[in-house]
Amino acid sequence: MSDRVEMGSVLTEAFNFAWQRLPTLIRYIWAPFLILIFLAGGLTAMAIDFDVVNARDGSANLDPDALTRMLKAGPVELLGYAMIFVVVSMFLFAGVYTSVYRLVALGEERSGIIQLRTDGPAMRTFIAMLISSLINLVVFLIAIGAAQAITGKSIMSAVPSIMEIFSLSAEAEMNGRQVEIPPDQMAKLGEGLVPLALGILLAIIPMVYVSVKLLPFAPATAVENRLALVKSFTMTFGHAWSIFGSIILFAIATFLLALIVELASGIIELFANLFQNMGGPMALVAILIAFIIMVAELIFQAFLINAQLALQAIIYRRIETGS
Repeated sequence: MSDRVEMGSVLTEAFNFAWQRLPTLIRYIWAPFLILIFLAGGLTAMAIDFDVVNARDGSANLDPDALTRMLKAGPVELLGYAMIFVVVSMFLFAGVYTSVYRLVALGEERSGIIQLRTDGPAMRTFIAMLISSLINLVVFLIAIGAAQAITGKSIMSAVPSIMEIFSLSAEAEMNGRQVEIPPDQMAKLGEGLVPLALGILLAIIPMVYVSVKLLPFAPATAVENRLALVKSFTMTFGHAWSIFGSIILFAIATFLLALIVELASGIIELFANLFQNMGGPMALVAILIAFIIMVAELIFQAFLINAQLALQAIIYRRIETGS
C-alpha cells in the first residue's frame, strides 16, 4: 500500500471537505439541478399520455398493454429521450465536477451564485465522463455477449420477464398488498432473466477493475485541462488495491450514514403523521416537518456527492503530488 494513498486518511479528508465545503457545492449545483428538473418534466410530458393515466380512475389492472397505452412515445423515442437526459445531465454536472476537482486539487474556488461552467476544463471533463461511460458500456456488452453464448439465449428474453414483474408489482401496490407470484410463474420469469443475470455477474470484476483504473481520469483531466486516459491507467500502478479499499470503505461509510439518516427521517415522519392526524394548527406543523425532511434529504445527497468527488480528487492529488 502506498503511503500517499492511505485509506483512512483519504476518507477522513474527503468527508471533512464534503462537510466544510457543502455550501460551496450547493452554490455550484443548484442551477444545473434546476435545469434538469425542468428537462425531466418536459421529457416526461412528451413520453407519457397523462389523459390516459388520469382516465384509469385507480384501476388495478396494469398489464403490459395498459402500460403501452400510457406512452405517447415508442421504444426508439423513449430511448432517445433517455439518452438526451443522460447526456445533458453529464454536460451540466461536468462543470460542477470540474469546479470541485480543481478546488480539492488546486484550491481554486469560483465565485458567483449561478455556476454553469462550460470552459475548457469542463468540456474535457465532460468528454472524460463520456469516455468512461463508453468503456464501461463496452465491458458490460462483452459480458452480455459471453452470457448469451453460454446460455444460448438472447438478452432480449429478459424483457418480457421484466415487464411482467413490473406489472405484477404495480398491480400489488395499487391493491395495497405484497407481490405474490406462483412458483411455476416465478420459475418461468427466472428463466427469462438468466442471460441478464449471468451477464451482470460476468461484468462485475472487469467493471470494478476499470473503475479503479479510471478513478483519477476525470480529476486529472479537470486539473490538467487535457484528456488523461492513458495517465489514469499508468498512475494507478501500485495503487490499485489501496484505491479499491478506499472505494469499499467509502461505500460502507456512506451506507451507514444513509441508514442513520433514514432511521432519523422515519422517526420524525412518525411525529409528523401524528401531528397531521391531530388536525388544526398541528397539521401545518406536519407540513413544515415534511418540507424540512425533504430539504434535509437533498442536502444529505449533496453532501454525499461532494464527498465522492472529493475522494476522487484527493486520490489523484496524493498520487500525483504525494500530498
